[in-house]
Amino acid sequence: MLASRMLGERKSERQVLGYVPSLRREGPLTMQDLRRFEQDRYILQVRQDIIDEQQQNAQGLPSDKWKSIEVEAFQVNRTKKAVQKDSELDKPLTETENALKFGLFCMTLMYFRGLSLLKKQKTVWSVSAAKRSAEPPKSAERLRMDKEKRNVELRTRKAAFYDEKARIGQARKQKFHEQKLAAYRKRLVDENRKVKRERSAAINIQRVYRGHLGKIAGKKWMLRRREIDAQRALDHAAAITLQRAYRGRLGRIAAEDQRVELAEFISQIRAEEAIAEEEEYWESHRMERLARKVAAFVKREA
Repeated sequence: MLASRMLGERKSERQVLGYVPSLRREGPLTMQDLRRFEQDRYILQVRQDIIDEQQQNAQGLPSDKWKSIEVEAFQVNRTKKAVQKDSELDKPLTETENALKFGLFCMTLMYFRGLSLLKKQKTVWSVSAAKRSAEPPKSAERLRMDKEKRNVELRTRKAAFYDEKARIGQARKQKFHEQKLAAYRKRLVDENRKVKRERSAAINIQRVYRGHLGKIAGKKWMLRRREIDAQRALDHAAAITLQRAYRGRLGRIAAEDQRVELAEFISQIRAEEAIAEEEEYWESHRMERLARKVAAFVKREA
C-alpha cells in the first residue's frame, strides 16, 4: 500500500524498496522476478535430487565406496593415534610390528609353497592326462563348430547383458521423465494455488479498503448532513424571527394608521357635533348672533 493508488499498480516512487543489486541490477525486484528465482531454485533442487539418486544407484567399483572410508580412517589414525611418533612406546611397538609382518610373510610364503607342491603332486598322480591322450584329436570342422557355438553363446550373453542395461536405462529415463512431469505438475498446482490466494487476498484488501473509504465518506456525509440540518434550522429560525419582526412592524404601522383614522373620525364627529351645537345655540340666541356679526363687520372695516 506504500506505492499503490486506488488499488492499482504503478511504478513505485520508493526505489530503495526491493532493490537487490546481486539479483537484479536494473531496478527493484518484481513479483515476476521472485517467481522466476523460486522456479529456478526449485528446478536446480529437482536436478540435484535426481543426480544424487543416480549416484546412489550407480554401479561402481567397491574401491570407489571404500576410498572415502579409508581416507577418513587414515586421517583419524594420523591425528588420533594412541602412540605418537618418537614416543617411548613407539620403538618397541615398531619392532613388534615388523616381527609380526615378517612372521606373516613367512607363513604366507610357506602356504603358497605348499599349494605349489600339492598342485605338482596332483598333476603327477592324476589320470586326466592319460585320458586326454587316449581321446582322438578333434578335426578342424569340429573345432570350427565348437568355436561357432562358443561365439553364439558369447553373443547371446552380450545381447542379454546389453538388453538388461538398455532396460535399466529406459527405466531410469522413464523414472526421470515421471519425476520431471510430477515436478512440473506440482509447480503448476502451486502457481495456480498461489494465484488464487493472491486474487483472494486482493479481493479482501479491496473489500476492506472500500469499506474503509465508505466509512470515511459516511462520516463526512453525516457531519455535512448535520451542518446542513443546523444551517437549515438556523435559516428557519432567522426567517421566523424576521417574519415575526416584519409582521409586528406591519401590525404596528397598520394599528397606527387605524388610530390616526379613528382619531380623525372622532375629531370629525366632534367638529360636526360642535357645529351642530353651535347652530343650535345660535338658533336659540339670535340677538347675540346678530351682535357678533355686527362686531365682526365693524372690526373688519376698521
